[in-house]
Amino acid sequence: MTDDHRGPPGRDQAVSKRQRCPAMATRAIPHPRALDRENGFRHNLGRCAGAALLTLGLLAPPAADVAAAPSQRATPGPAMHLAGTGSGLILDTRGHVLTNAHVVGNCARVQVAKTTRHVPARVEARDKARDLALLRIQAPLPGRPARLRGTKPGRGEPIFVSGYPLHGRLPKGLRLSRGRMGEQESPRGAPSGAVRIEVAIQPGNSGGPVLDPAGNVVGIVTGMLRYRKGGGAVPNHAFALTTPSVRQFLTNKGVDFQRGNATQALAPRALAAQASAMTVLIECLKAP
Repeated sequence: MTDDHRGPPGRDQAVSKRQRCPAMATRAIPHPRALDRENGFRHNLGRCAGAALLTLGLLAPPAADVAAAPSQRATPGPAMHLAGTGSGLILDTRGHVLTNAHVVGNCARVQVAKTTRHVPARVEARDKARDLALLRIQAPLPGRPARLRGTKPGRGEPIFVSGYPLHGRLPKGLRLSRGRMGEQESPRGAPSGAVRIEVAIQPGNSGGPVLDPAGNVVGIVTGMLRYRKGGGAVPNHAFALTTPSVRQFLTNKGVDFQRGNATQALAPRALAAQASAMTVLIECLKAP
């Protein structure tokens, strides 16, 4: 696992206005089978001219990563291939896992992976308005359930995003990135209950947990902000669904979850271990 505790850029690291608001920022990072969904969300970037687009991050891995050794992943079947990946979190010991609805939206089959184990999962419930999907794995995986905090974090509160970004392009393993909470208002067109977070995320982070310094889950990553359709991501601008909305969704579905009430900040290694225990990789399988 690789831990990335870099905070938001300071004054000396600030991106120039020209870099933040390029007039011709129309090219995304190339990938032959990128599955980023663009939902037409437009957001005012203040000084930036033009409209930005919220793109929900699901990234297809390179072909070299699709054909893993049979001993390391469940056999997807002769007509299936690994089309994309996202992140998720363990909810309980009964096999429930939470991720984004868009991560599993068009999958023929879904697998949940941790370390070298890949197990099938079925989608038990979806909430497209909140961009949430409830999965249930069909075999046990190592890990511990997440603890969901009942209150929204305040603006400026430090947070940590846990997930598997750019799976197949970055070195394998979980990444933990540091940031802080942004505005509390839900942006127009974003999933219901979403707020802005100031942290660097990449395609594949979608569905992963957002933690406070005590290890409580305070949100679920749901998307990144781009300059415009097909453009690059706006640095340190992303969106997360807060846990009050998540808890309401789980309560409506009759799923028990652990409450997060811890207040003592964890040491970096302890926080990384807790994030690793709850976070899983979501694999989307499709027919050719």
